[in-house]
Amino acid sequence: MDWDAVGAIAEAVGAAGVLITLAYLAIQIRHNSASVDASTEDGVTSGFNDINNVIAADANLARIFTVGLDEPDRLTDDEAVRFSFLFSSYINQYNRLLVLNQKGTFPNDRWGMYAKELALLLATEGGARWKVGNTHFIDLWKAVEAVDPGGGVDMTLLRNRDSTPST
Repeated sequence: MDWDAVGAIAEAVGAAGVLITLAYLAIQIRHNSASVDASTEDGVTSGFNDINNVIAADANLARIFTVGLDEPDRLTDDEAVRFSFLFSSYINQYNRLLVLNQKGTFPNDRWGMYAKELALLLATEGGARWKVGNTHFIDLWKAVEAVDPGGGVDMTLLRNRDSTPST
């Protein structure tokens, strides 16, 4: 065997090594992406659970939030401030999801689901008023409108859980 043959064999072995390394890296990247996706989803769930737990743990806050959504004029000034902070917490969470989606780390289908959920909140009397008074979230409002044009949600289903959509 001459040196040319040895060189050719070495090149073939080297090329095979590169291909094996690339395949290994592709597998590792896929696993890492799955881990990042799971971590993002965990953070999303935790964020909403944290807000929900605060409201669920305090009957008065639950009442303030419910009344604030449906009949904000019934809230006292102090209650209106509390409602605004609670609603802000949700909006901040939804805005976080939009930013993650725009960066490509939160899938479009998941963002769409949450955007429609936010459209429900914004379609309430209290949500609509909060939206008008908080224009610094204009990118969020536009993104929700893009997913749910015209806010085409049937609020009667939210109010009366025994209802079925009319045809």
